[in-house]
Amino acid sequence: MPELSDLLMVVALPAVLAGVLLLIVRRLPFGPGSGAALAVGLAVLLGMLGLRGWRGWPPVTAVDRIAPAVALGVAVGVAGVSRGGWLPIRVAARLLTCAAVLWFLLESWRQRQDLSTAAMTVGVQAAGAALLWSLLELRGAPGGERDTWRSAALMLGACGLSAALGLSGSMLLALMAAPLAAACGAAWFCARAGLAPPELPGLVPVWVVTALLLGVTGTTFSDLPAAVLPWLLAAPLPVVLGRVLPLLRGPLVSGLLLIAELGLLAWALWLTAEASPSFDQ
Repeated sequence: MPELSDLLMVVALPAVLAGVLLLIVRRLPFGPGSGAALAVGLAVLLGMLGLRGWRGWPPVTAVDRIAPAVALGVAVGVAGVSRGGWLPIRVAARLLTCAAVLWFLLESWRQRQDLSTAAMTVGVQAAGAALLWSLLELRGAPGGERDTWRSAALMLGACGLSAALGLSGSMLLALMAAPLAAACGAAWFCARAGLAPPELPGLVPVWVVTALLLGVTGTTFSDLPAAVLPWLLAAPLPVVLGRVLPLLRGPLVSGLLLIAELGLLAWALWLTAEASPSFDQ
């Protein structure tokens, strides 16, 4: 069972750091994008490194590779190459980032596979993650209310991922997902309270890369069912529809779509619990 010091490190400190940094950058032109990516990304890395400590370089295990790979996702989010400019450049940036972090993460797994199998597996996973990234970054009509709902959706998605990893038997990975949920929760609270810009597109790159890395680690090296991972990663998408489609806008509909996300997460957690090893043994 996690100790109180672990919970403080992976929940309280990341939330406080993300909130303080968002407050600092809220009036800056880059605050909603690069500032939000930096705030949430640093909070996630603080939680992960505080939990595991610095394990040296080069990292030996897949778990030790998660934090450096997340740092790459943070750098892409801060650079903003996935949010502005020519569409093919944005799509290529998302795809290459996901492929790079997965290739780095799965080194020990890749060494047991032939090159074509490893490349195809990483390519398919990266393509799916890039598609998810593109959908989560879709912009609807101007209006901050819908983006506070997006922050809430990402927070709930991270909470669901953490719970699923814990149910699958990896408490370490569950704790490593907690800083993402805490930082997204702080972003949602700050946006709702007017302490941060309501439009926070910078959350998406950090969320996608972190959730992807933790989920793939859980399916490859732990007991998280591979069939559950797409449900966990796609759970925030219903709320995105409330930002993009004109017929699905408004607080009431956004609330219903948030309930739909909870339903997807409940389904994923049920599947995980059914497939997880017995805790009585």
